[in-house]
Amino acid sequence: MGVDDPGTVSSPSAGSGLHLRAVPAVAEQAGAVRTAVLRWARAVCRSREVVEDIGFAVYEAMANVIDHAYPAGATHAVFDVHAEREADMVTVVVADHGRWKARDPDSATPWRGRGLLLIEKLAAEFELCQNAAGTLVRMRWPCTRPAG
Repeated sequence: MGVDDPGTVSSPSAGSGLHLRAVPAVAEQAGAVRTAVLRWARAVCRSREVVEDIGFAVYEAMANVIDHAYPAGATHAVFDVHAEREADMVTVVVADHGRWKARDPDSATPWRGRGLLLIEKLAAEFELCQNAAGTLVRMRWPCTRPAG
């Protein structure tokens, strides 16, 4: 299942969540998922700054899945995104079922590898869990409800 048409994500009510499951871990899906997450975040959070931080952080988490979670050509490479609002907190989880590849110390792109640091700076709370089942990135932000 992909997120080929983020326009099919309905405008959620303040109490509903966003659940995208088994999204193919390919770069072509990242933009559509980010669009769906931003649409949801705008519906449940008043702060434009927090919504933008959510969009950037989720995109970075997805990029990490695409770049690091699965070996090249893996046919089972998928990830899930779950977003919930509880009281005045928004929680977004990006989870994969892969195993992160070790970073190449001789990489020709030394500027890479800053995604988790960026997520940590963007989110009010950040948690990274890695085990044999995969990797889970949990991000949280305080956020007031939109007017009306």
